[in-house]
Amino acid sequence: MFNRLFNVLKANLNSALEKDEFNAGDKTVDEIYDEYVRKMKETEQQTPPPNNFQHTHTHKTPPPPLWTSEELEAFKALEIQPGTPFEQIKVTYKAMMKKYHPDKFHNEPNKYKSALEISQKINKAFDVLEKKYAK
Repeated sequence: MFNRLFNVLKANLNSALEKDEFNAGDKTVDEIYDEYVRKMKETEQQTPPPNNFQHTHTHKTPPPPLWTSEELEAFKALEIQPGTPFEQIKVTYKAMMKKYHPDKFHNEPNKYKSALEISQKINKAFDVLEKKYAK
């Protein structure tokens, strides 16, 4: 930004010298520009005055979270990101129920028990999200 400003200043000084509107003595535009740059660097090196600004901002309570912990757990159980559209939630729910449905493992007691727990967890998660999206 300063480079652009310096270029504009240099152009203005050059046009002023050509029109004889500016009495710079024997100095050229480049010398005036260099002097200006030097002065700008000197002012940059000086320490700024202390900030006397007093903090008057009152702390407001933060907005309520977008998702409750129960809803976040439901998204996690369905292995989807929070904020997923409900149509995609339904597709994911159906696919997971098809994969983990207990009837699929009726001949294997260990897998049946695991599938029953997973399917119950998936059903509960879907119910939570269905209530959220029904609002």
